[in-house]
Amino acid sequence: MKEIWLESAVESLNKAKRMLYVGDYKNACINSRISATKAIYSALADNDDVKYRDEIVALYEIYKLKNGKDEEIEKAVFFLSRFILYEDIVTPYLAEKWEGLPTKEDAEKAVNLAEKLIEKISNLR
Repeated sequence: MKEIWLESAVESLNKAKRMLYVGDYKNACINSRISATKAIYSALADNDDVKYRDEIVALYEIYKLKNGKDEEIEKAVFFLSRFILYEDIVTPYLAEKWEGLPTKEDAEKAVNLAEKLIEKISNLR
């Protein structure tokens, strides 16, 4: 199950990279968050008590209980959690809460964090 979720995380990461390349920074950030969420879930997928959620912070809390705190993952989760997953509320929410939409720098950071998170989690066990 872990491999399937990691593969899906990589697919979402590739989508984020394409969005970054074409200048769609908002969707690059959203797909980076989706990718990271799937990667974290992959570390928990074999646990029958844990069901997939799109809330990255909640999944990380479960991950911490199982695997312990990880500063690198925690930083990625904190940064990526600000990007809301629902297209219809992303623009006004981000513009209000974060004083503007994601920038190219935000998107680059989001993609890099998701990529590092996938690499780190794929090396677990």
